[in-house]
Amino acid sequence: MNVSDIKSKHVLITGCDTGFGNMLAKRLDNKGFRVIATCLYKKSVDELTSSCSESLYALQMDVSDKEDILRTLELVKQRLPTDKGLWALVNNAGVSGSYVPFDWMNGQEWDRILKVNFFGVVNVTTTFASLIKKGAGRVINVSSIVGRISLGGCGYSTTKFAVEGFTDCVRLQLRSFGVTTCLIEPGFFKTNLMDGIVERREMIWKNLPDDIKAEYGQDYYDKLVKLLQDTKDSMNEERSTIVVDAMEHSVTSWWPKSRYLVGWESWFLFRIFSFLPAGMIDPIMLRLFSPQTQAKHIKE
Repeated sequence: MNVSDIKSKHVLITGCDTGFGNMLAKRLDNKGFRVIATCLYKKSVDELTSSCSESLYALQMDVSDKEDILRTLELVKQRLPTDKGLWALVNNAGVSGSYVPFDWMNGQEWDRILKVNFFGVVNVTTTFASLIKKGAGRVINVSSIVGRISLGGCGYSTTKFAVEGFTDCVRLQLRSFGVTTCLIEPGFFKTNLMDGIVERREMIWKNLPDDIKAEYGQDYYDKLVKLLQDTKDSMNEERSTIVVDAMEHSVTSWWPKSRYLVGWESWFLFRIFSFLPAGMIDPIMLRLFSPQTQAKHIKE
């Protein structure tokens, strides 16, 4: 069963420039929800404004900027009736990792991904918590299957593990306010999130200290590049609609799930893997998702 009176329900979605957020904003707008869609870029705001109904309100917001989040809060309050809160907050904004070993990542790279993928979720949820409580609404956080089991992309996986832990806390703490909390865990889907990975990885490799480069060797880097390109090529962009289906269900259903595992690989591989002993799973994960070469110093 779906919720009623949707034309009076306000839904705030972050990261609506492209991908899941953009598709969800358009779909909920078509259904009649009052969508507040935040984008990082002005051109994305213009695209949503021109392609959707007048009920959709698109605006710029950088989830890594606390002041920008507070500014958005005031704009959202102006659009809400005095007796209404938010029906749903969808924390969808995120950036990809560079999918490199942890000791290739410097402080700037860690800061970039943590600010958006984790602290962005925390700060947006905290800032809008009162409006969500007031509306007895729901918080929907987009994580990933790599928030259950790491595939080697250290930065991205670390932030998604953190989002999963934060979501569990929010679910328990807001339950007494009548707030429902959901977690979306997609598997492998091709979105614009993958853009720029090649360039960032090349820059990181180029700027690595010589001793770390020597430890791994050029062969390791070349195989890492090929592995990630093969993974990207195997992704099907058309499958992304099933992720949006799950997000829509979490917003519209009277009884949404606490966790949405999306994609066959999530259900039949990684969900099962996450329950098994590390000693059993590590060799499988290394075989599937790590370059088939050992570091030079281990060989020696």
